[in-house]
Amino acid sequence: MKKLTDLLLIAYFTCLFAFFPLVISRVAKLWFTLRYKDGKERHQQWYHEKQAAYCRWFLCRSLPKVDVEIINASQEDFERPAIIIANHQSMLDIPAIFMLHPRIVGMAKEALFKNKMFASMTHYKELISNATPVRTVVMYARKKLAAGFSFLIYPEGTRSRDLSIQPFRDGAFFFAESLKCDIIPVTIWGTGKVLPVSGNIGRGSIVVEVGARQSYDGKNRKEMAEYWHSYFVERFNEIGKRFNK
Repeated sequence: MKKLTDLLLIAYFTCLFAFFPLVISRVAKLWFTLRYKDGKERHQQWYHEKQAAYCRWFLCRSLPKVDVEIINASQEDFERPAIIIANHQSMLDIPAIFMLHPRIVGMAKEALFKNKMFASMTHYKELISNATPVRTVVMYARKKLAAGFSFLIYPEGTRSRDLSIQPFRDGAFFFAESLKCDIIPVTIWGTGKVLPVSGNIGRGSIVVEVGARQSYDGKNRKEMAEYWHSYFVERFNEIGKRFNK
């Protein structure tokens, strides 16, 4: 019975998250295209704005028996573009980041682009595949940063199965090193318990902590990987102390 319940919840999470790009945004795209000469561009802007609101509703309002807390002590407004780095434990990390501001793009696994449920989201959200050559991604990130977007990277490279902070790949910081832009850390706690990579579906609390923006300080990618890994381990454990008493 528990396994059946878990399967139904996973189906619920997946369908609900995919509903916006699959249904609502497609209808909106048709409307914009028929009404305006620059309909595609208008729809793209509309999608970014509405998806941020939808992600916030999805994560904070639609999940049963889940409490979400957003901590932003530095009052970051994401109006100035930056590289956003976050730890990764669950598919719920995607709405946890995208709900923070409309102008956030980033990399996603190639599998998402081939998945019929999520392909529309990757297209409308202007994501780029992790199978794309690195220098092409850097050029894309530079273009989006110049347009006022922040660029999301998960330095672990994949979701953590044991809910710990996995080693950070220094290649993820090639972008910060090449673009010499600000970095905004976002520590996510609890998503791996609510919707884990494998195992039983959980309940409880999710915390999304936006850290203070840091300017590029000349560190190379290896130094940045070591520094930020230590930062995330500390913040993740500190948040966890509140719930693991």
